[in-house]
Amino acid sequence: MTIFPNDDPRKIEGEELEALREQLLKDSRLSIMDDHPLVVDAITRMRESTLSQEEYERSVKTVTNLLLYRATYNLPLLNRNIPLKKGDIYRGRVLEAGVILVPIMRAGLPMEEEAGRFLPAASVGFVVAERDERTGRAKVTSCKLPLLEGKKTFFLEQVVATGDTVCKVLEVAENEYRADDMTLLCCIAAPQGIFRILDEYPEVKIFLGHLDETLDENYFLYPGIGDAGDRTFGNYHKPEF
Repeated sequence: MTIFPNDDPRKIEGEELEALREQLLKDSRLSIMDDHPLVVDAITRMRESTLSQEEYERSVKTVTNLLLYRATYNLPLLNRNIPLKKGDIYRGRVLEAGVILVPIMRAGLPMEEEAGRFLPAASVGFVVAERDERTGRAKVTSCKLPLLEGKKTFFLEQVVATGDTVCKVLEVAENEYRADDMTLLCCIAAPQGIFRILDEYPEVKIFLGHLDETLDENYFLYPGIGDAGDRTFGNYHKPEF
């Protein structure tokens, strides 16, 4: 089973969707943390349409915190000797330099803020991607990244629906910035989107808070959380030209 860009992922349903989900749950490249009570609580709160922006952002950061804990478990460490009082030496280890945080704007920004608290020495790049809500297709409109070759790069995105936005971002990162060690942190996603990302970028690892049921007719998650950018920053006026 393969999802190609020209297919309509909304048409994947029934037994085909269930088979896709089962395949994802067996995939070692995908780690889902929906067995953690704090993640379950935060995702549930994110679904509440009446939740304030402040509380919504706090829930996003809770999920980010726990995803980062899991995703950084095998980061390399360097030996470091720390001088102590009385002339003793403490032989410890510190994180190796070379971690990059890349929020996919705008919804990825609070995730970067939280991740940056735990990785203060990490470099930060920014990618702006816009999705056409009529077609579900995305395009990268702005990209400010360091050279990613040989760097552990964490892409931060609250929601993955069709996977088109993330795939477009990974394509730019790989082709133009030579990314060769890519990890995606995502709060909530549709099976169709996660499958497509892993299908097109088999070397990518994904750490996910919750795998939702499917996509609705508007290419949004179902049951979903609404528009993650609007939930985080408020509704923007979208003029019609």
